[in-house]
Amino acid sequence: MSEQEAPDVDYDPFTFAMQEDPYDAYEVLRDHHPVYHHPGRGFWALSRFEDVQAALRDWKTFSATGGANLEDLEGIIPPGNFLDYDPPRHDELRSVVQPFFSPRRIAFLEDRIRWHAQDLISGFGDRSRADWAREFANPLPVRVISEMLGIPDEDQSSLKEWSDLIHYREEGSDAVPQAGIDAADQMQVYFAELARQKRAHPQEDILSEIVVGSEGGPIPTDAEVGGMSFLLFIAGNSTTANFIATSLLLLYRHPEQRLRLLEDKSLFNDAIEELLRFESPVQNLAKTTTRDIELHDQVIPKGARVLMLYNSGGRDHREFDDPDRLDLGRPRKRHLAFGEGIHHCLGAPLARLEARVGLEELLDRFPDYEVTEPVEWFHSSNQRGIIGLPVEFTPLKS
Repeated sequence: MSEQEAPDVDYDPFTFAMQEDPYDAYEVLRDHHPVYHHPGRGFWALSRFEDVQAALRDWKTFSATGGANLEDLEGIIPPGNFLDYDPPRHDELRSVVQPFFSPRRIAFLEDRIRWHAQDLISGFGDRSRADWAREFANPLPVRVISEMLGIPDEDQSSLKEWSDLIHYREEGSDAVPQAGIDAADQMQVYFAELARQKRAHPQEDILSEIVVGSEGGPIPTDAEVGGMSFLLFIAGNSTTANFIATSLLLLYRHPEQRLRLLEDKSLFNDAIEELLRFESPVQNLAKTTTRDIELHDQVIPKGARVLMLYNSGGRDHREFDDPDRLDLGRPRKRHLAFGEGIHHCLGAPLARLEARVGLEELLDRFPDYEVTEPVEWFHSSNQRGIIGLPVEFTPLKS
């Protein structure tokens, strides 16, 4: 097909239809519009694996300072969110929390994560039906990140609700709803007060260590402490919850792959990587160009907002063989689900561990399950996830 015959596509991440099924649009973008410009909203988008990876590695050209979200969140997200910073301040703030998320330190959490997973499963009681998104995938990472930060049990449900409201978007709108603005204000007030309490009475948790600081290390401002806590809680629960829920749906829709996993538990780590490639919980993040960029006979101007389409890159046939086929035994290959470069997801080891343990525990008890309709998708411009996953299963034996 010639360039003149290339099919049109209206890629708009703010529409519910695109959020629920973006893959046809991604294919058209990759094959015919690898450098895409949306005439109405004004953003640009990169969709091929190689282009997205290269741009994410080039932070000097594709700057984070315009914000990671396409929509304007100025005044809503507090300072300290190092996803929106370039070096040197990005590196300074990230170094404050990076030690808490090292693979070795995260590995020690496995028993505790498994306990939480088992406790949530026990909450199904003798029922044969449950909502595995609301009753398992959502609360599991909330419990884990809350323990790590030192958030009391009684505050977790409110924080989760606020977190979701901040991400939610109305159909076709790039504005943060008033409920999301109010939720962000409440979270800022909450974390400012929690930081004050931790400073007065430090405990063995991440927030206490942040506010007390370490000798000779970078110390965030009070405002940045609030922003870092804000980021760690939101990033530490929403994407992992989305990933666990979509993985459960995928394993239901691909029973041959679920059976393969049940018959060979050694595949679990490979399965997590394949599920991440196939259904990245983060669909896109935005950058801002610091100069004109020429790519695929197009010029992206300086100051443009550019979306990096993570999950489109994960389905790129130029990088992955038969990319629309879920293959839990696929040889491991680097994907883009956790980003790339200096902003590669800090919590990747934790997300992998929570997903593996959560899936292990559920599949061990409920190897056969049926997802009943309707599945309720979460409507966010940059995340893909499920908030309602009704499931029927054989109840636990008493």
